[in-house]
Amino acid sequence: MRTIMFLIALAACFAVWDRLANDGVYSAAMEHSIQGAAQRLPG
Repeated sequence: MRTIMFLIALAACFAVWDRLANDGVYSAAMEHSIQGAAQRLPG
């Protein structure tokens, strides 16, 4: 349970840091990468 809570807290801290310090640059790059991978899926 502690491991799950730690991972959730880590993800939340990353999201806050990315929005405040980097204007969402890393989140936007990850979203673009995920969308590109989804477009390459068959079907």
